[in-house]
Amino acid sequence: KYQSLLFSNRERYFLSLSSVSSERHYHFIYEPKNWTDARSYCRETYTDLVTVDNQDVVTILNNMSKYGWIGLYLDTWKWSDGHMYGFQHWAEGKPDVETVPCSVATFGSSGAWVDWTLPPVSTELSSQLLQTSSSNNWTEAQSYCRQRYTDLVTVDSRCLDVAVSRSVRQAWIGLYFDVISWRWSLSDGGFYRSLWFSSGLFPGQTAKFFYISTSMNWTDAQSYCRLHYTDLASVRSLQENEQIRTARPAGLTVWIGLYKDTWKWSNGNLFLFSYWASGEPQGGVENCTVANFRLSGQWEDWPCGLEKTFVCTGYIIQ
Repeated sequence: KYQSLLFSNRERYFLSLSSVSSERHYHFIYEPKNWTDARSYCRETYTDLVTVDNQDVVTILNNMSKYGWIGLYLDTWKWSDGHMYGFQHWAEGKPDVETVPCSVATFGSSGAWVDWTLPPVSTELSSQLLQTSSSNNWTEAQSYCRQRYTDLVTVDSRCLDVAVSRSVRQAWIGLYFDVISWRWSLSDGGFYRSLWFSSGLFPGQTAKFFYISTSMNWTDAQSYCRLHYTDLASVRSLQENEQIRTARPAGLTVWIGLYKDTWKWSNGNLFLFSYWASGEPQGGVENCTVANFRLSGQWEDWPCGLEKTFVCTGYIIQ
C-alpha cells in the first residue's frame, strides 16, 4: 500500500510519502502543485495525501521541510483519504474559522498545522477550467466540451468548488440526475460526494436497494454497483436490512458492501450497526460479507472470490 505526501516550501518543492506495510518512505519531488492537484497526483501515483495521525509522523516530517500540503480539509475538517479526524496539531490561533480553508500546510518549527485558503485561480488552473462565452443548454454544453476538450467540469473536491465559484458566477458543470442517482458526466468514479452522497442521508434523500441476479465475486459486484448505481449495499439499521430482504428472492445469500480492513463498508460509511449471525465473523480468509436470508438476513463472512448475487445501493433525491 502506498501513501503520498506533497510538500510546498517557499521554493515550491514537494515531498512524496510511500509506505509498504508498516514501513514508510519519504521522497522529495521538485514539482509545485496546489492542494487539489497535489491530491490528484497522490491518488494517481500512490494512495492519497498523507494523514498525520500521531506525533511520530509529525516528528518525522518536521525534519524534512518547512511547509507542505497534508490531506486535511474543511468539510468539516476531514482527511483526504477518509480517515477519522481525531489527532490534532493546530498552531496557536488556527484553524481560522472565518475563512474557507481547503487545505492544511505543515511543517514549521514544531510541525504545527495552519489552514490556508485557496489563492486566486492560477494560470495553470485556468488552463484546466475553460469558460466559454456562448450560452448553451446542459446537453449542448456537454457536447461542446466533449468535442473540444474532455468534458464538463467534474468538481471532485471542495477546493475546486471554490476555484470554480471564484472564476465564474454561474455555469454548467458535469453533474446530472439520471433517475438512479446524481452522477458526473465524466464517469471517472472519483466524483465529489460531500453534498449528495454523504455517509448519512439528508431530508429528501432515500436509500434504494437493487437486487442483481447475476452471480459475481465480491470485487466484481462492487465494481458493477459503482458503475450502474452507487455502491454495494451498506446497512445502517435493521429497517434497511429488511428492505434488502424484500428486494431479493426468498432464501438467498447476497453480497453486501461490508469487508474486512478492519470491517468497513464499501462506500466509506462508518461501521456502526452490525447484524452478525451467531459465531460470525469467523475470520481467516473470509473477508467479505453476505446477508443470509435463510437466517433472517443475518450476516456471515465469506471468501471474496466466491460468486454470489448481490444488492446495490442507489440514492434517490425526491
